[in-house]
Amino acid sequence: MRSGAMSGHAFYYSINRISEELLGAPINPHLLRDCAVSALSSDAPEYILAGSRILGHSSLNTTLSHYEQSSMLAAGFYLASAIENIQDRTLESSPPQQRDLPFTHFEDFIS
Repeated sequence: MRSGAMSGHAFYYSINRISEELLGAPINPHLLRDCAVSALSSDAPEYILAGSRILGHSSLNTTLSHYEQSSMLAAGFYLASAIENIQDRTLESSPPQQRDLPFTHFEDFIS
């Protein structure tokens, strides 16, 4: 190892320490790269090839099979929001005696 170069062990613990200081929780390098590619996959899917390179995958299919989940989660959230909006509009336009229908809100499932 060159003089002044950080060992892999020191790098690992430095990332954990810095993330804990900045975010309040330690994030190891493996989780950090997974979070970065998950964010890239959901926020800028046109750059998923860059994510594949960051992860060191030899095949883009490997990356897509692991990180397609973020777009599925986003689609589920949008679907739940759309259903809730329809329920709210239905309640607003229904007669008062029918407003006690047992509609389910998305928040009931995630809390």
